[in-house]
Amino acid sequence: MLDNYFGPRPTQAEQQRLLAVQAALELVRATSVVSGESGNIPENTTALNLVSVSRDIAGLADAIQAALVVRE
Repeated sequence: MLDNYFGPRPTQAEQQRLLAVQAALELVRATSVVSGESGNIPENTTALNLVSVSRDIAGLADAIQAALVVRE
């Protein structure tokens, strides 16, 4: 979905950020599928949850990148 977002030759930092954002988007997608599976949850609640989570894609991506930092 975000292929070539930074152009044909992204820097290593851009590649890392792109992977973190893609992982964050995948988490949001998976969350929306799980929350939408229950027949007991109204559609508007699922939509509100998705909006709430999607507002912090950058924060999720930051957390993913921080978790991938190798600490000695």
